[in-house]
This record gives sequence, C-alpha cells and structure tokens, in this order.
Amino acid sequence: MTTIADLLGHRIEPESFARGEPEIVVLSSPIVTNPCGDRPYVYEAEVFNFLLGRADLERNEPRGVKSVLRFKNLRVDGAVILATGQRLAVEIKLRMNWETASKAVHQFRRFLMTREAKSNPVVGGVVFFEEFSADWCGKHSGRTLEDGWNHWYEGYSTVENLPLDLLRVRQGCVQGYPMGEVVIAKINLLSSQERSSLLAQLTSGKSEIAGVDK
Repeated sequence: MTTIADLLGHRIEPESFARGEPEIVVLSSPIVTNPCGDRPYVYEAEVFNFLLGRADLERNEPRGVKSVLRFKNLRVDGAVILATGQRLAVEIKLRMNWETASKAVHQFRRFLMTREAKSNPVVGGVVFFEEFSADWCGKHSGRTLEDGWNHWYEGYSTVENLPLDLLRVRQGCVQGYPMGEVVIAKINLLSSQERSSLLAQLTSGKSEIAGVDK
C-alpha cells in the first residue's frame, strides 16, 4: 500500500507550456476603447489613460509620473516610472474583493520572478480598482472606513517585503487609504478635555514652526 510518506518528498517538475513573448509598450497617447465594450478592459484603459494624462499634463509631471508602461505576458498589467526614477508595478482590477486581492498578490509575486523585474527592479506595486464588491464595501462595527481598505492593509499590502498599495480611480479622480477620515473619527472619540489638550499641542507646534520660518 502506498503511504503518504511515499508520495511526499519527490522533486516535482511542473509541466511546461508555450507562453507568449513578453511585450512592453511605453504609452505616448491615450488608449482608445469602445465605451460599450467589456467593462474590465475599458476600465483598464481608463486607468492607463488617467496615469498617462497625469504624466503628460503640461509636461511638468505634477503627480511625479515620468513614464507609463503597458505589459503583455508579464503577469501584471504594467508599470509606472516616477520622476525620481523609481519603478512601480501596476495591476488593475475593476472590483476589489477577497478573490481579486489574492489574484493581484499572486500576479505581483510571479512578476517579481520575471526577467523584466530582475533587469528593472521595482520598489513596490500599486493595484488600481474602481469599487469594492458587496462583501468588501460595508463598514464593520467600530470602524470608519469601508471594510475593503482595512482588509487590504491587514493582509495584502506586503509581498516579498515590498509594499503593494491600493488606489481607487473612478470618474477621473484617485483616492488612497482615507487616513484623514480615520484621524477625524479618532478625534471625535476624545473627551472635551483631551481635544483641548490636542488642540493646544497642535497650536504650540505651529507656533514653533512659525518661529523657525522667521
């Protein structure tokens, strides 16, 4: 009888199959799509066009984006090169939930194993999405933000010791983790005395900075 021990410990070589050759396109003009086409693909184009628009706006790189790259057969959708020269991998998901978050992490991890990533290292990655799915858009009792933000930064934001951030792009605007809302919520939980003390500390700090400026 074959035992579990007999089945374990073998050197396994997964079967190979033909993969398409990697392609890298440096975008210089907007991607044109059919607005009535498959929404995930249309949204992907919207995000790339958003990034490209910010990179080319008056040629002064107001968001610190120097170049926008679109990938094919490289696990992730593309990359951005910042004005600092740093490179970030880009993955785009229409709806964000447990499944797509797990896929994004897997894709980023596999991308890091590619020749492209080893030749042109990234300092991290960013996942763009439009909306949280129903199971991630609610608010857990005692929390201020949509659950999706907390789910992401609790379990998906670090891959191979590199940061993998989450940004929402919709209707031409970008939003990151809403830290301001969290801070305001925490302040609202303070007593009147604690708020007065915090305000005094903040005012004192501003005064010291003003003194330095003078």
